[in-house]
Amino acid sequence: MDLNRALKVTEIFLLIATLMLGILWIRNKQGNYEPWIVTCGAVLGILEIARRKYLSKKESDDTALLNETVKLGLQTGSSFVSQKAGDRAIQIGGSVIDSIIEVSTEGVSERQFNRAQSDIFNNEGRKRVRAFGERMAQEGVWDWWPLGQAIEYYVDSIKRDPQNQHPWINLAYVYHLIGKRQKALECINKALELATPGPNYPGTHYKKVREAIDTDSYLTGGRVNRPPIPDWFRNNYAQYL
Repeated sequence: MDLNRALKVTEIFLLIATLMLGILWIRNKQGNYEPWIVTCGAVLGILEIARRKYLSKKESDDTALLNETVKLGLQTGSSFVSQKAGDRAIQIGGSVIDSIIEVSTEGVSERQFNRAQSDIFNNEGRKRVRAFGERMAQEGVWDWWPLGQAIEYYVDSIKRDPQNQHPWINLAYVYHLIGKRQKALECINKALELATPGPNYPGTHYKKVREAIDTDSYLTGGRVNRPPIPDWFRNNYAQYL
């Protein structure tokens, strides 16, 4: 019996006991039942609070497990997962992963799962672009490595959920930074197709990236003075260029 069920059963018994004490108190006003009724009520309240906290924590833990599973690059139904760590790949046995899938995806639709995967890869790409920007601002160094990694993460994000607008916008910006204007336009136009109608259509971030592409500038302002793409970058990321 899990903790939630145990607390629930205890609450039911206490509720029955409280009702019985209440009936006895009504029948015999002289009896010393009131302190017991108050005590039972207080304990009921404490148990209910504890049960709700347990359920909230369990839900958070399940979500964290799902995100951690996705972070490892989990492919549903595969016999292993790969986690990028520089140039290394870590492989984990499928039987363990199948168990993780069963627990972490319980109550989660396939679309939600794919979007969760997509968002995680998108966020990893954003971290790389942020690292590029910080080094550029602090040292004046154009670092190609995080840009290449960002492209990989954004493409992985799109593969997991092609309807997610955000990685399309972010990929457009990286293509813009490295001077691939045509690819940047293709991505930003796709992002426009996926934009949600509303007062802010097609989105603040979309507008900023579109303006950066049109004016050949950084998101933070200032014209992009990009160096030529090095040969090693072309070779490593040829499939994306």
